[in-house]
Amino acid sequence: MALHGPKTQKNIFGLILSSYFHGDTTPYSVVRDDGHVEYPNDPTEYLSVEDWYLKNAKGKVLDVGCGSGSYLLAFQKKGLSAYGIDIDEQCIQLCKERGLQSLWKENILKPTRTKKLLFDTIVLAGNNLGIAGSLENIEKMLRHFHDITTEQGTVIGEGLNFTKTTSPVHKKYADMQRKKGRFAGVMTMRLDYKDMVGEWFDWIHTPEKELKAIAKKTGWKVESTQKKDGVHYRFILKKVP
Repeated sequence: MALHGPKTQKNIFGLILSSYFHGDTTPYSVVRDDGHVEYPNDPTEYLSVEDWYLKNAKGKVLDVGCGSGSYLLAFQKKGLSAYGIDIDEQCIQLCKERGLQSLWKENILKPTRTKKLLFDTIVLAGNNLGIAGSLENIEKMLRHFHDITTEQGTVIGEGLNFTKTTSPVHKKYADMQRKKGRFAGVMTMRLDYKDMVGEWFDWIHTPEKELKAIAKKTGWKVESTQKKDGVHYRFILKKVP
C-alpha cells in the first residue's frame, strides 16, 4: 500500500479564508523553520475589519494583500473608491464571490497594473508590512508606493516590533537569524491546514526605528505610530513632496 504524505498547497491562505467564510472553523497553524508551531487565537479574524483603518483611509484606496475583501467592502460602504490586489488567486476569487470587482492578482514587489493608477491611500492591514519579506523589499515597496500615490498620498498599516517580545523562543530565533547574517526580524514560515502544507516564505517583523529610516530614504515621513499591543503597532506614512 502506498503511503501519501501531506499535500503541498500553493497559496494556501486564500483557501483557508474561503473555507472560513463558508463556515469552517478548523484551525490552521503557522510553522516556522526552526520547528516552532503556533495556532492563531481567532482564525476568523481576517474576515473582520478594524475601525482605525476606516477612520484614516481617504479618497482612492489600494488594499495591498486584500485577502477576504472585508476591508474593501467596508471602504466601499464608507463611500471610498477601493481597489485590491493579492498574490493569491483564491483570495481574488473569494473577493469576487463577495461582489467585489476592482481587484486583480498582483505581487506588489513585481507591480504591473498598479503602475498605471494613482491612489490617495495605500493600506497594509493585518501586519501586511511583513509581506515584503526583507528590509530591501520594504524599501522597494515604499518607492513603488511613492510612484503610485497623489501628492497628499498616505500609507496606513501595521507592523510588529520583534525586539519587544518577551518570549524566550522568539528571542532565540532572532539570535539564530543574526548568526546566519540575516536581519533578526525575518521569519521563514509556512501555513498548514487540515492535511495540506503550504510553501515556505519569508515574513518580516520591522521595528519602528527601521521603518522610519526606510521611509526617509524613499520619500515618506512617519506622521505617527500607535501601540496596538505588546509588539504590534499601527503607523501612518505621509508622502514628502
